[in-house]
Amino acid sequence: MRRSRRAVLTNSGADAGRRTLEANGLADATFVSAHSSDVTGAAHAGMRTAFVLRDEPWASAYPRPGVEATSLPGIAAALSLSVR
Repeated sequence: MRRSRRAVLTNSGADAGRRTLEANGLADATFVSAHSSDVTGAAHAGMRTAFVLRDEPWASAYPRPGVEATSLPGIAAALSLSVR
């Protein structure tokens, strides 16, 4: 069976975003960003998080994300996802 890849983009608040993900069977989604403040907000909303280490270093005032890597393929590998 071929596993499909999905991406979700939202500008919703935490509750609305969570309801949308749950309604579409994506409650186990991982939030990925290169901005530590966005990752921290997602973590506070109860999401699993991943941080792409690019231009912005991780802000030390925030708790560390679940996964860190220097690229999206690196994040995928850390999450055990295949990338084509």
